[in-house]
Amino acid sequence: MNLWKVDLKTYEVNNLSAEDIESHERCGKMDTTSNLNEYYNNNEDKNPKKGYLHVFIVPTTTATSGKKRKWMVNSTISNEESKLIYFIDPTESSGPLYAMIQEGKFVALYGARASGKSTRVEQAVIELESKGYVCISISFERINMNIIDTFWSAVGVELCIRSPQHFGLNDVKSADDFKLKFRKELWNDKHVVLFIDEYDKLFGANDDVKSSFLGTIRGIKNAKRSYALWNPNFTLAQVESLYKAYGNDAKLTIAPEVIKDIYERTNGHAGLVCLCGKAINYSLEKKLDEGRSLDFKLWSKFLVSPLVLDSMIKYLPFKKMVEDLLRPDAKEALDFLRSVFVGFFGFIKIHGTDKRRLADFLTAEGVLIRESDYEFSYRMSSIFVDGLIRREVIPLLYKSCPTVPVPEIDGGLKVLDALIESIRCFDKTFICKAFDRSFKIALVKVDGCQNQMVPRESVYDTELNRILVNWFVKEFNFEVTGQWHLIDHADNDEKDKDYYSDITIMTPRKTVVLELLASANKKELNEHFERVLNYAEMLSADDKWIVNFTCEDYATKKPHWPPNDIKFESVNVHFFHDRKFENVRMSARYISNSGTFSYITDQVIQLQ
Repeated sequence: MNLWKVDLKTYEVNNLSAEDIESHERCGKMDTTSNLNEYYNNNEDKNPKKGYLHVFIVPTTTATSGKKRKWMVNSTISNEESKLIYFIDPTESSGPLYAMIQEGKFVALYGARASGKSTRVEQAVIELESKGYVCISISFERINMNIIDTFWSAVGVELCIRSPQHFGLNDVKSADDFKLKFRKELWNDKHVVLFIDEYDKLFGANDDVKSSFLGTIRGIKNAKRSYALWNPNFTLAQVESLYKAYGNDAKLTIAPEVIKDIYERTNGHAGLVCLCGKAINYSLEKKLDEGRSLDFKLWSKFLVSPLVLDSMIKYLPFKKMVEDLLRPDAKEALDFLRSVFVGFFGFIKIHGTDKRRLADFLTAEGVLIRESDYEFSYRMSSIFVDGLIRREVIPLLYKSCPTVPVPEIDGGLKVLDALIESIRCFDKTFICKAFDRSFKIALVKVDGCQNQMVPRESVYDTELNRILVNWFVKEFNFEVTGQWHLIDHADNDEKDKDYYSDITIMTPRKTVVLELLASANKKELNEHFERVLNYAEMLSADDKWIVNFTCEDYATKKPHWPPNDIKFESVNVHFFHDRKFENVRMSARYISNSGTFSYITDQVIQLQ
């Protein structure tokens, strides 16, 4: 075991990990000794200050120690480390990768940041080297892509640093040097596999550099075909096995619906799956009761806090994603993302070449995923990434919000007034384009016709969330969190999932839940009247709202309300708008001060 001498205040001991001890400013590791007097030999040590502890013992972690393993979010996992952390062995699903390499094909292993690509390559290297292959790895991360000569010299340095047994410092300074160095006779007829990390950096390279490198590689291969292989995310079964192992180690029970929700929100992305595990470990374990059971109610409360997204932005892959999307040259891609994909989790087929280019850029950034190599269909990579972009990117690029003070009464938020002011700031162009870009087929009559295309829920959710973040957070530092939830139907087809959205506003005095719908029919409204009650109860919400943005004919003249039962005291609002977003009207039902239902019918909203 390891022994440490450390001065700790009593309160610091709670929930302290081995990592915290090692990095503590008043800590020193002790060498193995049978005589502690070597370390505690002065009066201060022999008479420690009241309220302080002096010694903390940390057992050395081994694969057989029985101690709880760690969650790793963004790191290549070596074979040795895999026994010390929560780990899914990618070997079983890497058969196509090995087969393509052994056939001498070009393979592009692509996937979102922190999705486990490097770990898969690490395991592939072990497998290939065991079969006699020579594996060489380099990275384009810090390679100068502007000038050909500089590029090849930098590649030569990278080869020397990564594989000094095969490359000298000056072996490669040009494309010709590179080709000569890989001549077959120099490798004793062994097969050589070159792994290139951060290969997508070549996307932004100087055209001459791009042409030189690709031409050289193709010349070695003597074929112009290239093949792509998607780095697969975790399956639900793999996520369940990870959390079962974690639950056994931590002596806690994680409800199956929590694990399924983690899988749905992460889409099986390796880094995000592990980020959730780390969040449970550090933030939720201490909130468990004696039964040590993590139920869906506690998990739901955790999700509406900013902790998950705050944790994401601390990790380099997601921080880099946000920084890349905020660059001026990414604005066109962001406009496309916002108008087509954000808040929607089904695959969307893209037809235009210019739009496919933007979608491929967003895929390379880890924002979108592609359905297959043969289809130009894309979707948001995960619910968590969607939430990160809606909080950290969209409000910064699209800054409009009300200029009036946030409406209050007796220190509390006047939600209806805030909604009206927000709608006055809606981006009219964004809403109008949604009829063609981000639509669903209405189940109600629109302009006298059935089956008309109308904006889907994600359009209103994205726009309202953006305005509330820019307004509430800036003025009062309220917490505004957008959430998407899977509607789990019986025998639900994996490709036919339904989601509903809500926005949670947390003020110092109360929690407000806004559940959003788009052109909902009576059946959908009735379902949500019940659903919002259950969700609000889980969050201990003070205010519960159902907000239906609709294009339905006469929706605000003849609005559909829940039964006149105090059980349904949630405030219900219908906002109607036309295709040009010029005629906007509202109807609302709420509980008055006298305890009876009051109504606002077909009120015109004056736009800016």
